[in-house]
Amino acid sequence: MTITNSRSVPFTSLPDESRLWIFASPEPLSPAAAEALLERIDRFIDDWHAHGRAVVGGRDLRYNQFLLIAA
Repeated sequence: MTITNSRSVPFTSLPDESRLWIFASPEPLSPAAAEALLERIDRFIDDWHAHGRAVVGGRDLRYNQFLLIAA
C-alpha cells in the first residue's frame, strides 16, 4: 500500500482484513450530488483519527447509490 500526504488511498489497495462500512441511498445520486458526497468523504478520510492515531482508509461509490468506506 502506497501512502502519500493524504491518508485516503484507492479502495482496491486496502488489505482484505480492512473493516468495511456500507451506506445506501434510497435512490441513485445525481452526478453533482455524487461528486459533492465524495469530496466530503475524502476530506473526512484525510482527517480521520481513532484512539489518537491517524486512520488510513478508502472509499468507493457503486451504482451511484452505495457508498463503501474501508479502513
